[in-house]
Amino acid sequence: MSFCAKFDSKRWFGSLRVAAVCGLMGLSATAVAQEFVLYDFEGTDVNTFGPNGAPQPYSGVIGTTGATSGTQALAVTRDVGDSFFGFLFGITDAGSRAALLESFDNGGSLLFDISSAPGSFTDINFFQFNVVLNIDGNFSQIPGNEAALQNLGYFGPDGTGVDLTSTIEVPLSAFPGVTSGSLGSSPFAEIILSHNHEGSGSSTIYFDNIRLTNVPEPGSLALMGLGGVALLCRSKRRGGR
Repeated sequence: MSFCAKFDSKRWFGSLRVAAVCGLMGLSATAVAQEFVLYDFEGTDVNTFGPNGAPQPYSGVIGTTGATSGTQALAVTRDVGDSFFGFLFGITDAGSRAALLESFDNGGSLLFDISSAPGSFTDINFFQFNVVLNIDGNFSQIPGNEAALQNLGYFGPDGTGVDLTSTIEVPLSAFPGVTSGSLGSSPFAEIILSHNHEGSGSSTIYFDNIRLTNVPEPGSLALMGLGGVALLCRSKRRGGR
Protein backbone atom coordinates (compact mmCIF):
# COMPACT_ATOMS: atom_id res chain seq x y z
CA MET A 1 0.00 0.00 0.00
CA SER A 2 1.38 3.38 -0.97
CA PHE A 3 1.88 6.30 1.38
CA CYS A 4 -0.89 8.21 -0.38
CA ALA A 5 -3.31 5.36 0.27
CA LYS A 6 -2.50 5.40 3.96
CA PHE A 7 -2.64 9.19 4.26
CA ASP A 8 -5.89 10.47 5.83
CA SER A 9 -5.91 14.15 4.93
CA LYS A 10 -8.98 15.02 7.03
CA ARG A 11 -7.54 13.44 10.14
CA TRP A 12 -4.09 14.95 9.55
CA PHE A 13 -5.34 18.47 8.92
CA GLY A 14 -7.82 18.14 11.80
CA SER A 15 -4.96 17.24 14.12
CA LEU A 16 -2.95 20.11 12.74
CA ARG A 17 -5.75 22.56 13.47
CA VAL A 18 -6.07 21.31 17.04
CA ALA A 19 -2.30 21.46 17.48
CA ALA A 20 -2.29 25.02 16.20
CA VAL A 21 -5.03 26.03 18.62
CA CYS A 22 -3.19 24.33 21.48
CA GLY A 23 -0.05 26.19 20.51
CA LEU A 24 -1.89 29.49 20.52
CA MET A 25 -3.39 28.59 23.87
CA GLY A 26 0.10 28.00 25.20
CA LEU A 27 1.25 31.34 23.88
CA SER A 28 -1.76 33.09 25.33
CA ALA A 29 -1.17 31.52 28.72
CA THR A 30 2.24 33.19 28.89
CA ALA A 31 1.30 36.48 27.26
CA VAL A 32 -2.22 37.28 28.48
CA ALA A 33 -1.27 38.91 31.77
CA GLN A 34 -1.96 42.60 31.63
CA GLU A 35 -2.90 45.46 33.91
CA PHE A 36 -6.52 46.47 34.41
CA VAL A 37 -7.03 50.14 35.27
CA LEU A 38 -9.61 50.70 38.00
CA TYR A 39 -9.20 54.47 38.34
CA ASP A 40 -7.15 57.00 36.39
CA PHE A 41 -8.95 60.11 37.72
CA GLU A 42 -9.82 61.38 34.27
CA GLY A 43 -13.13 62.75 35.50
CA THR A 44 -13.77 59.79 37.83
CA ASP A 45 -16.09 60.28 40.79
CA VAL A 46 -14.27 59.30 43.99
CA ASN A 47 -15.18 59.90 47.63
CA THR A 48 -12.48 61.37 49.84
CA PHE A 49 -12.47 61.25 53.61
CA GLY A 50 -10.85 63.66 56.02
CA PRO A 51 -10.25 64.06 59.76
CA ASN A 52 -10.55 60.75 61.58
CA GLY A 53 -12.17 59.13 58.58
CA ALA A 54 -15.13 61.52 58.29
CA PRO A 55 -16.55 61.47 54.74
CA GLN A 56 -16.09 64.59 52.69
CA PRO A 57 -17.68 65.69 49.40
CA TYR A 58 -15.56 64.93 46.39
CA SER A 59 -14.60 68.34 45.04
CA GLY A 60 -11.50 70.32 44.22
CA VAL A 61 -9.06 67.43 44.59
CA ILE A 62 -8.39 66.51 40.96
CA GLY A 63 -5.70 68.35 39.03
CA THR A 64 -2.86 67.91 36.59
CA THR A 65 -0.10 67.78 39.22
CA GLY A 66 1.16 64.30 39.96
CA ALA A 67 -0.43 62.66 36.92
CA THR A 68 1.36 59.51 35.74
CA SER A 69 -1.38 58.16 33.47
CA GLY A 70 -3.44 60.55 31.39
CA THR A 71 -3.58 64.19 32.44
CA GLN A 72 -5.08 64.15 35.94
CA ALA A 73 -4.35 62.82 39.42
CA LEU A 74 -6.07 62.92 42.80
CA ALA A 75 -4.58 65.17 45.50
CA VAL A 76 -5.23 64.11 49.11
CA THR A 77 -4.06 66.43 51.90
CA ARG A 78 -3.57 65.48 55.54
CA ASP A 79 -3.68 68.52 57.79
CA VAL A 80 -1.84 68.98 61.07
CA GLY A 81 -3.49 67.06 63.88
CA ASP A 82 -5.62 64.81 61.68
CA SER A 83 -5.15 61.09 62.10
CA PHE A 84 -5.34 60.23 58.40
CA PHE A 85 -6.62 61.38 55.06
CA GLY A 86 -7.48 59.29 52.06
CA PHE A 87 -10.10 58.19 49.59
CA LEU A 88 -12.24 55.21 48.79
CA PHE A 89 -13.66 53.86 45.56
CA GLY A 90 -16.17 51.14 44.83
CA ILE A 91 -15.63 48.23 42.46
CA THR A 92 -19.23 47.68 41.47
CA ASP A 93 -19.40 47.20 37.69
CA ALA A 94 -19.20 43.66 36.34
CA GLY A 95 -15.95 44.22 34.43
CA SER A 96 -14.06 45.58 37.44
CA ARG A 97 -15.38 42.85 39.74
CA ALA A 98 -14.33 40.17 37.26
CA ALA A 99 -10.88 41.77 36.94
CA LEU A 100 -10.47 41.82 40.73
CA LEU A 101 -11.31 38.12 40.96
CA GLU A 102 -9.02 37.21 38.04
CA SER A 103 -6.17 39.20 39.57
CA PHE A 104 -6.66 37.49 42.94
CA ASP A 105 -6.84 34.00 41.42
CA ASN A 106 -3.69 34.63 39.35
CA GLY A 107 -1.59 35.95 42.24
CA GLY A 108 -1.95 39.57 41.16
CA SER A 109 -1.52 42.84 43.00
CA LEU A 110 -3.07 46.26 43.42
CA LEU A 111 -0.78 48.98 42.08
CA PHE A 112 -1.01 52.73 42.56
CA ASP A 113 1.34 55.58 41.68
CA ILE A 114 2.14 58.23 44.28
CA SER A 115 4.09 61.45 44.47
CA SER A 116 4.28 64.25 47.02
CA ALA A 117 3.66 67.95 46.70
CA PRO A 118 6.83 70.09 46.79
CA GLY A 119 7.70 70.86 50.39
CA SER A 120 5.02 68.56 51.80
CA PHE A 121 7.39 66.75 54.11
CA THR A 122 9.50 69.34 55.89
CA ASP A 123 9.14 67.85 59.36
CA ILE A 124 8.36 64.16 59.47
CA ASN A 125 9.41 61.11 61.44
CA PHE A 126 7.27 58.45 59.85
CA PHE A 127 4.97 58.15 56.86
CA GLN A 128 2.64 55.25 56.13
CA PHE A 129 -0.08 54.09 53.75
CA ASN A 130 -3.04 52.05 54.87
CA VAL A 131 -4.84 49.82 52.38
CA VAL A 132 -8.24 48.29 53.10
CA LEU A 133 -10.38 45.97 50.99
CA ASN A 134 -14.07 46.02 51.88
CA ILE A 135 -16.16 43.09 50.65
CA ASP A 136 -19.84 43.48 51.47
CA GLY A 137 -19.07 45.27 54.72
CA ASN A 138 -16.25 42.93 55.78
CA PHE A 139 -13.14 45.09 56.06
CA SER A 140 -9.76 43.48 55.50
CA GLN A 141 -6.89 45.83 56.34
CA ILE A 142 -3.19 45.42 55.76
CA PRO A 143 -1.19 47.58 58.19
CA GLY A 144 1.69 49.34 56.48
CA ASN A 145 4.25 47.69 58.74
CA GLU A 146 3.40 44.08 57.84
CA ALA A 147 6.18 42.09 56.21
CA ALA A 148 4.30 41.71 52.93
CA LEU A 149 4.01 45.49 52.60
CA GLN A 150 7.19 46.89 54.07
CA ASN A 151 7.46 49.25 51.11
CA LEU A 152 4.38 51.11 52.37
CA GLY A 153 6.35 52.71 55.21
CA TYR A 154 8.78 55.55 54.49
CA PHE A 155 11.37 57.07 56.76
CA GLY A 156 13.49 60.13 56.06
CA PRO A 157 17.22 59.78 56.84
CA ASP A 158 16.92 62.46 59.53
CA GLY A 159 13.15 62.86 59.70
CA THR A 160 13.07 65.80 57.29
CA GLY A 161 12.88 66.51 53.60
CA VAL A 162 11.14 63.32 52.51
CA ASP A 163 10.18 63.30 48.81
CA LEU A 164 8.07 60.51 47.42
CA THR A 165 7.70 59.33 43.85
CA SER A 166 6.92 55.68 43.63
CA THR A 167 4.60 52.89 42.56
CA ILE A 168 3.21 50.94 45.49
CA GLU A 169 2.44 47.26 44.99
CA VAL A 170 -0.03 45.52 47.29
CA PRO A 171 -0.33 41.73 46.81
CA LEU A 172 -4.00 40.77 46.93
CA SER A 173 -3.00 37.56 48.71
CA ALA A 174 -1.87 39.64 51.70
CA PHE A 175 -5.40 40.70 52.66
CA PRO A 176 -6.37 38.56 55.68
CA GLY A 177 -9.40 36.35 55.21
CA VAL A 178 -10.06 37.27 51.58
CA THR A 179 -10.77 34.25 49.39
CA SER A 180 -11.68 33.57 45.80
CA GLY A 181 -15.12 32.52 47.00
CA SER A 182 -15.78 35.75 48.89
CA LEU A 183 -14.71 37.85 45.93
CA GLY A 184 -16.61 35.76 43.42
CA SER A 185 -19.89 35.83 45.32
CA SER A 186 -19.78 39.51 46.21
CA PRO A 187 -21.66 42.07 44.11
CA PHE A 188 -19.71 44.86 45.81
CA ALA A 189 -16.12 45.57 46.75
CA GLU A 190 -14.41 48.75 47.84
CA ILE A 191 -10.77 49.76 48.20
CA ILE A 192 -9.74 52.40 50.72
CA LEU A 193 -6.33 54.10 50.56
CA SER A 194 -5.15 56.53 53.22
CA HIS A 195 -1.92 58.05 54.46
CA ASN A 196 -0.71 59.37 57.78
CA HIS A 197 2.53 60.59 59.29
CA GLU A 198 4.14 61.85 62.45
CA GLY A 199 5.19 65.45 62.02
CA SER A 200 4.17 69.04 62.60
CA GLY A 201 3.29 69.95 59.00
CA SER A 202 0.55 69.02 56.57
CA SER A 203 1.18 66.71 53.64
CA THR A 204 -0.30 66.28 50.19
CA ILE A 205 -0.07 63.02 48.26
CA TYR A 206 -1.03 62.60 44.61
CA PHE A 207 -2.56 59.27 43.66
CA ASP A 208 -2.92 58.03 40.10
CA ASN A 209 -3.32 54.98 37.91
CA ILE A 210 -4.96 52.57 40.38
CA ARG A 211 -4.75 49.19 38.67
CA LEU A 212 -4.69 45.42 39.00
CA THR A 213 -2.03 43.05 37.65
CA ASN A 214 -2.30 39.56 36.16
CA VAL A 215 -5.70 40.07 34.54
CA PRO A 216 -6.14 37.91 31.41
CA GLU A 217 -6.80 39.73 28.17
CA PRO A 218 -10.40 39.15 26.98
CA GLY A 219 -9.22 38.04 23.53
CA SER A 220 -6.91 35.47 25.07
CA LEU A 221 -9.69 34.09 27.20
CA ALA A 222 -11.85 33.72 24.10
CA LEU A 223 -9.02 31.97 22.28
CA MET A 224 -8.52 29.55 25.13
CA GLY A 225 -12.25 28.85 25.15
CA LEU A 226 -12.17 28.21 21.40
CA GLY A 227 -9.33 25.79 21.89
CA GLY A 228 -11.30 23.93 24.53
CA VAL A 229 -14.30 23.64 22.20
CA ALA A 230 -12.08 22.31 19.40
CA LEU A 231 -10.61 19.65 21.65
CA LEU A 232 -14.05 18.68 22.94
CA CYS A 233 -15.50 18.38 19.42
CA ARG A 234 -12.56 16.26 18.28
CA SER A 235 -12.94 14.00 21.29
CA LYS A 236 -16.64 13.50 20.57
CA ARG A 237 -15.97 12.68 16.90
CA ARG A 238 -13.38 10.09 17.87
CA GLY A 239 -15.68 8.62 20.49
CA GLY A 240 -18.51 8.27 17.97
CA ARG A 241 -16.52 6.17 15.52
